Amino acid sequence: MNNKERGYTLLEMCLVTAVFLVLAGILYPVGMQGLQEIALRSATQAFVGELLRARLLALSENAAVAVRVAQETNSYQLFSSADRSCERGSEKNLGSRVSFVQVPAREVVFHPWGTAAPAGSYTLAGSGGRMTVVVGLTGRVRFERVKP
Repeated sequence: MNNKERGYTLLEMCLVTAVFLVLAGILYPVGMQGLQEIALRSATQAFVGELLRARLLALSENAAVAVRVAQETNSYQLFSSADRSCERGSEKNLGSRVSFVQVPAREVVFHPWGTAAPAGSYTLAGSGGRMTVVVGLTGRVRFERVKP
């Protein structure tokens, strides 16, 4: 071979490929864990948004709005507290990777003055961990990550 010709040897290409495969093997689980945490956080934020929407509907329409959670189907829906057949939006699902683990014994109802009764907490779980959504008596809704 002429010294002026440049290129990579087979050994150099194999080494680079091996280093790349080792790095990919290390980073893949980290990336998958991150995606699972994102799915859990996204489902939790959507659920919190629906709870806040229920509170705002109760305030704006001067009527109690309840949140119905179906733990077996991982879905939730708003409806009028006075007329249980009056739905306040379509039924929404948490997603395939997230589920309700714990829900209050009774449905949470947001009243026209902004309060909620009964106060309670929902626990959502997925491969990315657990999140707790807390609804206070004052109507305040917040969520936090459950420490493993």
